[in-house]
Amino acid sequence: MNMRTIILVTIIVSAATFGGGAASGQEGSQAFFTKSKNIECIYYPTYVDGPFLECLVLNYTGKIPKQPADCDLDWSPQASLETKGRPQIFSCRGDTPYQPYAPVVAYGSTWKRGPFTCSVATIGVTCRNASKRGFFVSRTSIRAL
Repeated sequence: MNMRTIILVTIIVSAATFGGGAASGQEGSQAFFTKSKNIECIYYPTYVDGPFLECLVLNYTGKIPKQPADCDLDWSPQASLETKGRPQIFSCRGDTPYQPYAPVVAYGSTWKRGPFTCSVATIGVTCRNASKRGFFVSRTSIRAL
């Protein structure tokens, strides 16, 4: 396969995997954007240690914690959460799992996947796992709850 074919296949697979479902957050969708398209949350049902959720802030204007010395990649404004345990705030990563065809979830909506529930508001997104651990992300703030 040439590079153009690989890119096209990747886009089609991404659209089929993440693009389904309505903006109301139906079960078929694995990712969503807020109406501003500034926050994207992605649910991974089969991650390394079980289900995993991450929310990325695409245009973050808040305070950025110091990047660890051992992070040679991008210091990404995001929060992530596993089924158990505390959320991780900011992340050292070399990729961005951007899903351009993910549906937009309306402000005031609740989005649920696996053990995770996210409340979408104009001020940001709050997500929690079944143990009530979670995080809040917005254009200006990323914090553990």
